Amino acid sequence: MPITKIKKSQLDALTIVNADIDAAAAIASSKLADGANFIKKDGSVAFTADQSHGGFKITNVGTPTSTTDAATKAYVDSVAQGLSVKTAVRVATTANITLSGIQTIDGVTLVAGDRVLVKNQSTNTQNGVYDAASGAWTRSTDSDTGAELVNAFYFVTLGSTLQATGWTQSTPGPITIGSTAIVFNQFSGAADYQAGAGLTKTGLTFDVGTASSARIVVNADNIDLATTGVTAGTYNRFTVDVYGRITSAVAGTTDNLTEGSTNLFFTNARAQAAITGGASTIVTSNLTASRALVADGSGKVAVSAVTSTELGYLSGVTSAIQTQLGNKQNLDATLTALAGLTTAADQLIYATGVDTFAMASLTTFGRSLIDDADAATARTTLGLAIGTNVQAWDADLDAIAALAGTSGFLKKTAANTWSLDTNTYITGNQSITLSGDASGSGTTAITVTLASVGTAGTYTKVTTDAKGRVTSGTTLGTGDLPSGTMNSANFVVRETPSPAPNGVVTVFTTTGNAVPGSERVYLNGVLMEPGAGNDYTVTNTPLTVTFLFVPFPTDKIRINYLKP
Repeated sequence: MPITKIKKSQLDALTIVNADIDAAAAIASSKLADGANFIKKDGSVAFTADQSHGGFKITNVGTPTSTTDAATKAYVDSVAQGLSVKTAVRVATTANITLSGIQTIDGVTLVAGDRVLVKNQSTNTQNGVYDAASGAWTRSTDSDTGAELVNAFYFVTLGSTLQATGWTQSTPGPITIGSTAIVFNQFSGAADYQAGAGLTKTGLTFDVGTASSARIVVNADNIDLATTGVTAGTYNRFTVDVYGRITSAVAGTTDNLTEGSTNLFFTNARAQAAITGGASTIVTSNLTASRALVADGSGKVAVSAVTSTELGYLSGVTSAIQTQLGNKQNLDATLTALAGLTTAADQLIYATGVDTFAMASLTTFGRSLIDDADAATARTTLGLAIGTNVQAWDADLDAIAALAGTSGFLKKTAANTWSLDTNTYITGNQSITLSGDASGSGTTAITVTLASVGTAGTYTKVTTDAKGRVTSGTTLGTGDLPSGTMNSANFVVRETPSPAPNGVVTVFTTTGNAVPGSERVYLNGVLMEPGAGNDYTVTNTPLTVTFLFVPFPTDKIRINYLKP
């Protein structure tokens, strides 16, 4: 059988029966017209539409693992919880209500016909599922008998607190409507938690509330007491608000203190009473201004001749005066000059000469710049970013900046090395003239004209010069063709070889010789493939074709070839 395949359009009408197909053919279903519609046992081809099983069962099904798997009866029996799932309700009550009229429940304004789970009635026999109405409410038709309420489950679709919760009726049967207590318990849902005192709830998030952020601060991950503006320290005079917080504090004096039996400071009367043998009172009129008090010979308080100025000279003296003086700062003109300055906030002392000083303003910005530890920090303070506000140091730029001269072209002579080129170059349009094989001239544009070297025309034979230009042309003649060139007289088309096919012979011969490899052999209009292991082999003198199979008597053999 030839290896070259014959198209179906070349075949006569025929019917292929099962016996015509070899058992080892193993034709893939994908090659069949309906092959894509076959359901395969390996699961590689799936259904594309709903399937009816005609009332028959699917048997021997495995245990389901995915949500879309078919469930066996055993699996369903194992997970069934005995709940009677009812149509979802719109809202559920959170307190006792009147079972009539359009009202708002759990933040939802009802409309007539809304299903409502009523579960908080003071009389629990009234609990159940009702249809809201402008008049008296009635129990929903799927929940208006005791049997329908046993193990009933309801899902709540809306509500500020009970949205997306599930509730079951937990009173066991039998239930008599109007006399049996009907109790609902939460079975599932996202609203398991409610915000208690001091808390708010948004979705699944709880937040801590505070009456005033000036007293309690709620941060992202902690709670803290708010500051009151009082710096941490030790004070003997302060103000306390109603929450027990110190809102202001100062270092107090004895004048600020109220007299008491346990006070460390006393009024004049109490102090006098504590001085044995003292005068009945001590007031300003009893004393001499700017004099020191001493105890006299009788132990009473008396005014001495020592003035307050003189006492100031001895301030801090704890031992011999000479020893005290030895620890004092020597007189210095620089220190004296500095001591003579009147200092103030935001002022900087600077020298104006030898032992002379003055004050200059030092702004907050100035201080922030002075305390910078390095240049990088100073640039940040100044708002200067290298590459954004200021140029980063570059060796090339440094070399260019060092150039001397006022004009010229920058010229790079080596790595990081530049010079000024002061030569004169063309700075404007120049006239250019072309000559030779092309002509033309101009300053800003040139129209180029090629020189004529031949006569314009269409030729089958041309002569070119060394520059590839056609210099002459004529008509191609037979004498111009190389030997061996094919012509129509040497080309044989559709020759019928001999003998005629008879179902026995395989060797067929033409009337002439052929240029090797030029033959084209056709069987019933199909081009055969030459070569061992293909359709045929060939020899010459004359051209002889040997088929590697036996042609049928009805086959048509035609051969094209080129004579030498």
